[in-house]
Parts: sequence; C-alpha cells; structure tokens
Amino acid sequence: MHHSDLWGDSNFQQLHHIFRVYDVPEFVKRAEADDTLRKPEEPLAVTAFADPLHRKYPMTTPAMTWLSTCYFIENVKQAAASGVKRSRTPEDQVILGRLTKAAAFWGIEPAVMDLFSCVEKQAAATVEGLDDEDFALVVDWEGKKERRFPIVNPASIKSAATRLYEDRAMYPWSWRQHAASRIINRADELGVDLGENRDYIAKAAGLGFATGTTIGGEIAKRITHIQKTAPDTASKMAVFAKTAMISEPSPELSKTAAAMVDAVDRSFGLHKLYRRGLPTPEELFYGTSLEKLAAVKDSVIQLTTGTVYNVSDLQNLDLEKIARILGDDIYHAVNEPGIGIDFDKFAEVVKTLPVPDARLLETAIGESIQEAV
Repeated sequence: MHHSDLWGDSNFQQLHHIFRVYDVPEFVKRAEADDTLRKPEEPLAVTAFADPLHRKYPMTTPAMTWLSTCYFIENVKQAAASGVKRSRTPEDQVILGRLTKAAAFWGIEPAVMDLFSCVEKQAAATVEGLDDEDFALVVDWEGKKERRFPIVNPASIKSAATRLYEDRAMYPWSWRQHAASRIINRADELGVDLGENRDYIAKAAGLGFATGTTIGGEIAKRITHIQKTAPDTASKMAVFAKTAMISEPSPELSKTAAAMVDAVDRSFGLHKLYRRGLPTPEELFYGTSLEKLAAVKDSVIQLTTGTVYNVSDLQNLDLEKIARILGDDIYHAVNEPGIGIDFDKFAEVVKTLPVPDARLLETAIGESIQEAV
C-alpha cells in the first residue's frame, strides 16, 4: 500500500476530507491555523515516524500524531475499498501501535479513541444501509434476522471469503453452503479473484463431489471420534458408509454425507476442531470439481461390490467370454448379433449386477487380465 500522510498530501486534498468527515479537536485546529504543520527543513530521525521505513506518519506534536492517525485510517480504508488488501497487515499493526503509544505520550488518547469510535460508527452505518441481497448470509436466528458477510464490492467479497473460511466452525454446514454460493456467484459476476480462498469457497458452495469409496472411508474415520460415546449413531453412520462405498459419485451423495457429518460434528463438539486441522464436511465430500465428475463417470465402472475398473482396461479384454460366464440372459442382453458385445450395454448391465454375480464377474475379469498378460 502506498502510504500518504500530511506532508505527502498534494494540495492538502485528504486533509480537507479529514476536516469534513471527522470531529477535529481544537488543538489540531489551532495547529492548522498557526501554520505549525509544515514539514521542517531539517530531516527528522526515523524514530519520529510511525512508519520509519517510508518516513511516513510523523508524531512530532500532538496535532501531527492525531492527523497521522487519521491519514493512516484513511489509507487502510482506501486500500480495502480498492481490493488491494483484505485486512490489516502485520506492518499496519506495528504502525498503529506506534501511533497509539505516541498518543499516550502526548496525552491525547481520548481524542484518538474518539477517532476510532467515529470510524466504527461510520462502518456500522454503512452496513446498516445495505439491502439483504448485499449479504452472503441472511438467516433467522432465535427470532432475529442475522446478516453476515457483505458482498458489495471486490474488497468486501474477498473479505467475506476470508471470514467464512476463518469462522467456518461458527456456522452450520447448510449456512456455509448458502453463504459460499452467494460469495462465489457475486465474485464471478464482478470478475473478482478470490485467490487462495477460491478452493475452499467452491467446496463449501457444493461445487464438487467425492467418490463413494472416499465418502465411505472418511465417514469411517469420523466414526472413530464418537464410537465409544455414541455407539448407536456410530452404527448408523457405518451402515451409510457401506452403502456409499458401492454408490456412484454424485453431488447428491456428497450432500447427504456432508449433512450427516455436520450434524454429528455439531452434536458432539467436533466442529471445534476444524481450526485445529479436522476437515469440514465440505472439504471431505466436495474435494473433486464438478468438471471432473463427467470424466470420472465416463472413465470408470464401479460394481456393486465397490470394485472400480477403468473403462480403457475393460475394453481391451475378451468381453464375449466374460459375458458368457455371466449366463445366457446377460450375454444376450449385451450382445448385438453379427456385431458382438455392445460395450455401452455391457457397462450399464454390470454396474447393477447383484453382489454374487458381481463377484463372479470380478473373477472372470481377473482371469481375462491374466490371459492378456
């Protein structure tokens, strides 16, 4: 961020803005009238500045300290509005700390605190004036409407993405999904790059999926957290995990799994571990983008036993021999007279075979692979 202060303020345009917007203390007005705010001819020591690296925000008098604080606040606000930064940097925190200490040294802490209070009120008034559609999340909580994550400009959209990720443990998964969907849609509308948060926001919005094997395995891991304290819940989760293992990947399967794990996490306090590294439901069950879903479905065949085969591998086998092993009914269902085995029909039929027949098919495929080798 480019640091502008009183001595770098061309034509004192920002100073005039400060005098219009803020309740300027009398000691600052007197200094301005006495013309004692000019930059001295002799260079000052770097310790005279809140930002010694750039020699900005002088703190040489009470008036200079108050004005430097104003300039700092305005610079941070402008940077946020332009999308340059999402929040205060460590550098900003150091500068603010120096300004606060200087205010205490000059005995103007009350005036600086009034300044901060004014800024907070301005921000609150700005948010209060927004419509509901300007927020990523609007919910009724205990009879009161709650609005979270303003999304009115690039800076606020980026900030909303960051805050949703950082505060993910505070909100149920359904709320996170709704907010993330609003954030990513608004970001796409305005062409806003969410940067490192894009991946999480996409998952939270439900723009992805996981394979049945992944879902079943991750639920099994979650069960280990509650199997001693809640065996009945753990048993129900285990049943779902087994079903998921033999299911085709789909957004619907991921949604069901995410809702189940979210309910368990919040019931047993596991959501408190998100910030310690425990993955959220969206991180577990929406890890693969939707763009890859069609490719996955087209490139693999999953049997009811959970076994997955690559389409390209099966197409190179003696499918007629394999189909005959499964019985006449199946053979005739997938065979085209004069042409041979229709692979598309073969793929659709074998996906739905009962488990005993699917195991027979696994054996036949295994033997065919060995013969091919």
